[in-house]
Amino acid sequence: MRANAFRLAPSEPIRRAVASLSRWRIGLQIFTLIEGDYSKGAAALVNSIARCGGAYEVHVGCIGETGLAIRPGAPVTMHALPAGEAWVGNRKLELISRVARGKFLFIDADCILMSPEILRIAAEALETAPLFCVEGILPNTDIRRARWERICENVLGLKGGPRRHLYFNSGFFGGDVVRDGKIFEAWQRVINVALGDGGLFTVKQFPMADQDCLNAVLQCLQTEIVTLGPPDIVYAASPINPFVHLEIEGCPLLCHQTGENKPWKITHVPPRQPSAAEREWYALVTQATPWCTIATDLPSSVRAWLEQSVWGRMLGYGARVKFRLSGRNG
Repeated sequence: MRANAFRLAPSEPIRRAVASLSRWRIGLQIFTLIEGDYSKGAAALVNSIARCGGAYEVHVGCIGETGLAIRPGAPVTMHALPAGEAWVGNRKLELISRVARGKFLFIDADCILMSPEILRIAAEALETAPLFCVEGILPNTDIRRARWERICENVLGLKGGPRRHLYFNSGFFGGDVVRDGKIFEAWQRVINVALGDGGLFTVKQFPMADQDCLNAVLQCLQTEIVTLGPPDIVYAASPINPFVHLEIEGCPLLCHQTGENKPWKITHVPPRQPSAAEREWYALVTQATPWCTIATDLPSSVRAWLEQSVWGRMLGYGARVKFRLSGRNG
């Protein structure tokens, strides 16, 4: 079963009126999507949104059981989505197309908002253009860009324009369903044709699945956009980025736990200090839980390490010594 295409409401004037009322009443709508143990990431994400303050409506798309418990009065709505053959990342637009009324953000469940400034910046950006996140640089001569042009020409009937140098991450994006609907509809169409039910590393020409499809669409549409990126956003799987020479004050705005090493999957004390994002995740699922709670099954040793108690620091030191003695550090 393939994800539904992103479509605007049949009546454009009615949709514009509803969107205008929504902006006045609730401000930004924020969406995320979870399946399996990503609910443990979503709990931290939702609580980090609560910590930011402001008038937000949070919508959580759920495939299967989640274990999330929403506190009474929290502006969080859970939406059960039917199980299907399509990879979960290909279904990001499914709930947005049904529920979003005006300006919205989608945030991957393995993200943590580190500062309320990111939502203020996003809301300001969305007043003028859709918002996307830069992860790195991909040369405009890269062979992948030629493949993206071919798929967009076949699916969307678009000829490639001037190529960008930027590569976008699909874990944080936003728009206005009235103004930007054609962008997201095009993205879903390319996902449906290029990927079908395939996910990460299953389609040779689109190894990053929905993310590569997003880059294909943004390259070919050449529409006006606003971007965020490193060092304001930290990607766990990309500790070194091409924008590292830019400086920011204080902590990053958002940490995205990309890659396989999610904090909720840690089963033993690693030979290193916990990252800021790992410690934030732990605090947001065990201590600062204003909007939702979830049970965690971390070993007591990992809990102590994340808390950086005396015992946890000793365990971390022991793990580092053991790692060096093993000779695996080169």
